[in-house]
Amino acid sequence: MAIFDYTGQLRSGAAFQGSLEAESAAHADATLRDMGIRVATLRSAKRFGYVAPLSLDDLLLFNEQLAAMTRAGVPLEEGLRQLAADVNSRKLKSLLLELADRLAAGSPLEAAVARVQERFPADYAGTVQAGLRSGDLGGALYGVATHLRLTLQFRRSLLELGLYPLMVFVFAAGLLSFLMRAVIPQILATLRDFWGQTPTFAALWSGQGLTTWGRMPPLSLFLAALMDFLAEWWFVVEGVAVGLLALALALWIITRPRGMRRLREAILRRVPGIARVFRASTRARFTHTAALGAFNGLPLPELLLSAGEASGSVVIADEARLIAERIRGGQPLNEAAAGQDVIPALWTTVVMTAGARGDLPAALVELARTYEGQAEQSVAVVRVIVGPFFLILIGGMIGLIVTGMITPLVSLIQSLTN
Repeated sequence: MAIFDYTGQLRSGAAFQGSLEAESAAHADATLRDMGIRVATLRSAKRFGYVAPLSLDDLLLFNEQLAAMTRAGVPLEEGLRQLAADVNSRKLKSLLLELADRLAAGSPLEAAVARVQERFPADYAGTVQAGLRSGDLGGALYGVATHLRLTLQFRRSLLELGLYPLMVFVFAAGLLSFLMRAVIPQILATLRDFWGQTPTFAALWSGQGLTTWGRMPPLSLFLAALMDFLAEWWFVVEGVAVGLLALALALWIITRPRGMRRLREAILRRVPGIARVFRASTRARFTHTAALGAFNGLPLPELLLSAGEASGSVVIADEARLIAERIRGGQPLNEAAAGQDVIPALWTTVVMTAGARGDLPAALVELARTYEGQAEQSVAVVRVIVGPFFLILIGGMIGLIVTGMITPLVSLIQSLTN
């Protein structure tokens, strides 16, 4: 079937545009007229192989509005079209109209989202299905909104903290390369002309510094030898720096496709600072969705499966699936979760204890808030530590080079004046 872009007008006079899947242009025109739309233009759509996903801001807006419409009982087709008329993002507007068209054609929400899943995070369709299965789609989407706000806050924190140090680092890297390639060799040549040889680590180790550069302070000798060493091997330092940047860029590109989610998660779980935020936020999503399932009376295996699908973590989903299978096989929760370490032992304890008391939903809600608090605290810690760390590191590098450049010259000038 082909896709057609159209513009039209409702009987009420409201104008809008969208896309429609149909066998032919005539069939698309007939479908639109049956929907009560007076067609103005209708043409075959041009689609490219790569469809850019929604930005995090657009996704958060869409998710919060969809949750609000679901909770308020607003017909989704009408609500999506009204929302499309108010948003400024062309990408989000196009998506809203496309979803509205699919809903108007009789497609259920989870199927409509699945058909445009390239616009969403890899686990979003699973979240919608989990919310529908639990009977509280609005609650599931509000849980996603909490996770998205944490993610957005974390990314903005990293941008705020990283942009200034990155700009300083780029400037410092250019300055250091200029100094090591243009200035330091001239200083070393001046020392070589005066003493016949520049201080080197090998010469200092052999004891030659006592006779050749006896008037230079030990610190000046050490810094001069360090500058000589760095000037000789500076191309290696530049190569390593460029290689690390290229590796980081390659990993970022490689892990973008959906099929590489497991690799991306493995990297996120090992990056200091980021790992704590990712772990706490995915646990919060997992626990929040589990609470929704508990409110709606889902059996424990189905509760685990729904929560795992909505967690945003491949590892949590795999472990939840394994535990659910063991429970279906007759094992109690504590035995089914034995040997598993991704889903916290605290979660298992809360489920067993609160389930026995009959207040599992409320207990899971409180636990989800605990994990959300951990994620927010981790974001705050990153904000406090990352910026000063990079500034101190870069300032120390520049200070060392400048000190190593000036100190031997001062000692040389003192030798000449004496």
